Amino acid sequence: MKIDRKTKFQLVLGLVLFANCSVFAQEGSDASGIFSSYDNSRSATDLMFMSNAGQGVTFANYSSATNEVEVKEQSTKQLYAKSKDTTGDVSITSAYGISDRLYAFLKLGYLVAKDSKVQYGPASTSNGVTENTRSQGFEDIELGAKYRLLEQDSAKVNLDIGLSYSPKLQTGKNAEVGKKGDAFRGGDQTELVFQVGNKFQNFSYMLEAALNVYGERTTKDSTSTYKTTGGNELSIRLMGQYRFNEYFLADFGFGRGSADSTKLESDSGSVTKEKSADGYGIFASGYVAISPGSEFVSIDYSRVTLGQHNLESGGTTYSAGESATSRIGLRFIHSF
Repeated sequence: MKIDRKTKFQLVLGLVLFANCSVFAQEGSDASGIFSSYDNSRSATDLMFMSNAGQGVTFANYSSATNEVEVKEQSTKQLYAKSKDTTGDVSITSAYGISDRLYAFLKLGYLVAKDSKVQYGPASTSNGVTENTRSQGFEDIELGAKYRLLEQDSAKVNLDIGLSYSPKLQTGKNAEVGKKGDAFRGGDQTELVFQVGNKFQNFSYMLEAALNVYGERTTKDSTSTYKTTGGNELSIRLMGQYRFNEYFLADFGFGRGSADSTKLESDSGSVTKEKSADGYGIFASGYVAISPGSEFVSIDYSRVTLGQHNLESGGTTYSAGESATSRIGLRFIHSF
């Protein structure tokens, strides 16, 4: 799995910021401003969330996303197809503190609707045709845990490791014109996350590295069964959080990532290969406390852009243009 030059630069930048923040913290009372002293309190809104022993936290989320992409035949530069996806989904995540350094969580999700519109161009044999499809239904569950390896009050930095697993529940059903699809992935997914950062009186920061590994995914429609392999993802994010007071706080950050190539095979013998691609994203959240320390509402925004990359199918090479997924969400957070 590759990391491009820009991604390496972001990682180095994050490590430099981390080193600088640690220096400020070690100076203790001699430092000034937002880095003046550590804050060892815990909140469900923390960038590096870690629950206390016996503490439960529930995150209820609704999000809406849009994505558009154009695919052209590489040799002629003619449009093959352009597509637009509009998605709405809800999820509930419940976490419980097993100890002051370890918590486990369960996430349940439901796809309210994914509406897809595909318009075919002159490079396609279906030139001028528009297809509209919809998917809906329960998503694969996710189980996970996170452990705090280091605490900032003794080690000058917080260091966490997290592991989650989403098993295959059943074969996914692809959407077709006039036939609704479902939201099952058709394979398992494992995520490994490392987080490092500090929490000060009014400001926090976090550098995160995440690896997503996908098993073979099986989906089907009314005529064929498909198997997809590859597509593993590596990402790095640098996030900051500023607390204005006990009622208002905001997150902000950016990230870089890379996705491996994928291979889609059907039982009819057709093969589509999608080359690896790099991407970047921006992230922001605003929180309002309903009950400081226990209940919050947040509005979340992200925009993740995937760079141009190639696809190969039936001996023809296509070029997928840069595409961006914009997502806005509303969260309710309750600690008990």
